[in-house]
Amino acid sequence: MPKRSDFTHFIILALSTLLYARLFYYTQRYQSVELSLLFILLFAAYVFLLARYRQLNIGVLLGAALLYRLLPLLALPALSDDFYRFIWDGRLWAAGINPFAGLPADLVDNPALRAYGITPQLFGLLNSPTHYTVYPAIPQFINWLAAKLFPHDILHAVLVMRLFIIMAEATSLWLIVRILRKASQPVQLVSIYALNPLVIIELSGNLHHEALMLVFLLAFIYAWQQNKINIAGFWLALSVAAKLLPLMFLPFILLKLKQRGAFLAVFLATLLLVSLPLLDASFWAGMADSLTLYYQKLEFNAGLYYLLRQIGYWLYGYNTIAFVGKLLFVVGAGVILILSYMLNKRAAGLAVAFTLIYTIYAFTSPILHPWYVILPVALAPFTRWRFPLVWSLVICFTYLGYSQTGFTENYLVVTLEYLAVLVAMYYDYRDYALSKRTLNAAP
Repeated sequence: MPKRSDFTHFIILALSTLLYARLFYYTQRYQSVELSLLFILLFAAYVFLLARYRQLNIGVLLGAALLYRLLPLLALPALSDDFYRFIWDGRLWAAGINPFAGLPADLVDNPALRAYGITPQLFGLLNSPTHYTVYPAIPQFINWLAAKLFPHDILHAVLVMRLFIIMAEATSLWLIVRILRKASQPVQLVSIYALNPLVIIELSGNLHHEALMLVFLLAFIYAWQQNKINIAGFWLALSVAAKLLPLMFLPFILLKLKQRGAFLAVFLATLLLVSLPLLDASFWAGMADSLTLYYQKLEFNAGLYYLLRQIGYWLYGYNTIAFVGKLLFVVGAGVILILSYMLNKRAAGLAVAFTLIYTIYAFTSPILHPWYVILPVALAPFTRWRFPLVWSLVICFTYLGYSQTGFTENYLVVTLEYLAVLVAMYYDYRDYALSKRTLNAAP
């Protein structure tokens, strides 16, 4: 006979299914009231289930997690329009042109590209037509395949991309369970990631490439946990080939290794081999331009950067992003190197170290989109820190700046977001200090 708690869990999971369906198929990002209500209800259900995670049936838990990820299968992304650039890049490569070879604004009037779906209509949907692409090899392969299969059909191209994201997510859930079991931790802790609304909305819902990066990063952690170090180098390379961010973990990883040569050889050879089809002069020029743009021109939901920018206004009377962006990059990189050294000295585990290193990056970045905080959420089952979960909720409300006419950042929302995260970090630190737990957490 089913337990009463099982019935309650089923009701909560079923209600969440309806809420996700509403968000994926009927909600626009400028509908602030409805969007806020959906976020609050979904996270309330999530917290309710997390508070009882030991009671969750692992089969039901994973089944619900996969169902949520399959729900948006036939929907265009609800909250992000980045996928139009994915389609543009894929069609460009299908036409035999490196996606890094030119700006969309320079290519849109080329009549020879019409047969490949490079049209003024698609160009008009891009959110960055005057910027080079920044997506590395693995996402570009998926973009290319979607364009090859459906050169003139956006919805079906999105379907192809989403299937890859869902497969990556399903594998990530399996890896988290395997890592937890190997570390003798309750496998139900996978619910921290599996049922997190931000993860579900931004990855399978909005098609962000963090799903690809994370599945390979988790494969790296699993291989490392089994002491298969060279295989771990292979998986880390694929993670970087999906998104460049895991490069920041390399100093800590190398410090932990006694014999670095073989690991580096596997890592570099794999990264070179996977990226080879894109590696020409246009790749290096386009990537350099994109990274310069990231730190010197673009700004969104930034913490420390906004504070320094305001000081710049007081001192000089104009936006000092060109200087402040460079400064934060140098400071952030320096702190990450020092932190990597200190964490290695304290024998920190990978999950703990990666979370702290990534947090430094997030706090010093001039851009922090909601999907950028998914990585620490994926590591939270191994650290049991709460601040990534708090962050995954409060960062959702940055969508409140959207309207039917554009976007206006709400600085009160940004301030409250960072305050909430700092408070959560304090309580995590206090609990660790009081319990005398070490940084050598599994894995």
